[in-house]
Amino acid sequence: MTKFSNALGSRGKGKLCHETKTYHQNAVADAEICLSNSENIQNRVDVQLLQQKKALYEKNTAALRSIIDCMIFLGKHALVFREHRDDCTVEEGRNRGNLKALIQFRAENRRETSRILELVS
Repeated sequence: MTKFSNALGSRGKGKLCHETKTYHQNAVADAEICLSNSENIQNRVDVQLLQQKKALYEKNTAALRSIIDCMIFLGKHALVFREHRDDCTVEEGRNRGNLKALIQFRAENRRETSRILELVS
C-alpha cells in the first residue's frame, strides 16, 4: 500500500478495510479471550497447575506424617522396625516386618497412608 487513503473503504467512507479482514477479526477475538482469562484467575493454566501441586503436596504430607507416627510408635515401645527378611522376596501372606505391618494396618482405615503404602510395598 502506497497511500493511506487506499486503506479507507470506497470513497473514504465507512470502516477501514483492515477492520473488515478476517485476520483482524480473529486477532480481536483472541485478544478478548486473553483479556477475559487474565481477569478470571481460576481459568488460568498456571493457577490450576499450582492448585494441583498444592493438593498433591498436602496428600503426601499427610501420608508421611502417618508413617512417621508409626515409626515413633515402634520406637517408644522398643519394637524392631523389621524382621529377619524385610525385602520384596517375602511371600504376601508372611510377616514383612513391624513397620510395614503397622503401616498396612493404618492404611486399611486411612486413605492418606494407603497412597504411600503403594510406594513402600
